Amino acid sequence: MGYLTAFNTLTAETYSATGAQTLEVSIDAIEAYCIVHQMDSFDRAIQQLLTSLYASRAQKPPNGERAWGRAAKAAPSATTAQEP
Repeated sequence: MGYLTAFNTLTAETYSATGAQTLEVSIDAIEAYCIVHQMDSFDRAIQQLLTSLYASRAQKPPNGERAWGRAAKAAPSATTAQEP
């Protein structure tokens, strides 16, 4: 699952690459891909899954919470908020 964590963290506007799809459904899709494409790498299977799910990915965390792995946006400081 490290690949998915990296994808979620590094891809703009992505909180969850698999969106509402359950882990079981994602694993079944990867398994089905591997059965048909036995000479492809596991990495390629995950890439295909992510490509197929990209449009339906969760772009923001539920309830507007801060996404894990990402720094919170800094509040403007008192010195930058005032005009010179």
